[in-house]
Amino acid sequence: MSGRSSLQDLQRYLGLQTKGSSIAAALFSPFVEKEPVVPPSPSAPPIFVAIDLEAYEFAQHKITEIGISTLDVGHLANVAAGADGSAWLSKIRTRHLLVEEYANLVNRRYVKGCPDKFDFGISEWIPLSSA
Repeated sequence: MSGRSSLQDLQRYLGLQTKGSSIAAALFSPFVEKEPVVPPSPSAPPIFVAIDLEAYEFAQHKITEIGISTLDVGHLANVAAGADGSAWLSKIRTRHLLVEEYANLVNRRYVKGCPDKFDFGISEWIPLSSA
């Protein structure tokens, strides 16, 4: 599957189009709402998953934080995105996991760590074995 076709599928799943027809325009231009989302199949709409890991700067094998966000396209059915996608924000499920064994490790030198600044819910402490 080409990048163009994948991008067009993504836009179709999300009910969006962009100004311009090039891949660059599709990636970097503001989205224009086409219509509310109509999933490709009611039985198996796509689920987008994003995972973000924070590693300790002086021992990068130590993962101190795990962020997980999911967006089930089925939950977007007949919901218009709005001009900036803000109408879908409440449809994204997020988790912020902090590893208990590394609670004392907070990045400071190369990037300022901020494990206490999760803005999308309540952070959860978990043991390393659960991570």
